[in-house]
Amino acid sequence: MADESESEPLQNVDGETLLFRSSSPRGVRSLHPETPQIFQLWQIFLNNVNPIVKLLHAPSTQQLILEAASDLNHISRPMEALLFSMHLCAVASMNDETSRRVLGASRADLMTRFSRAAEQALINANFLRSTNILILQALSLYLVCNVLTP
Repeated sequence: MADESESEPLQNVDGETLLFRSSSPRGVRSLHPETPQIFQLWQIFLNNVNPIVKLLHAPSTQQLILEAASDLNHISRPMEALLFSMHLCAVASMNDETSRRVLGASRADLMTRFSRAAEQALINANFLRSTNILILQALSLYLVCNVLTP
């Protein structure tokens, strides 16, 4: 006989909690790397990730990154989610030595930092209810990097 609680539908479950640790909006501004590091991560992404995972149009995305990096305090939520997902993929494509040299931290620490930041940025951008292409790209990159990296 099946347990009755198994057949009851889930109530009051927010979709974000099924994918991520938290579902409440929180600021992620402090988790951004310094502006020069943003550009270094973008170059690493272009060299290591973009040739394999063709989700972005590099010239138009680069323009968005230039605009975002010039004023991180007024970045759109979709762009913030995309930035953190790109950072995560760039770090995932590096070894620990490169990570320490370029960003001054271990690959493991940066993977944790950018994974949590990407999750929070996606939550803040209301990714489950959005049709914004930047959010879809950010979610796709986040999933690719978390599924393919140990």
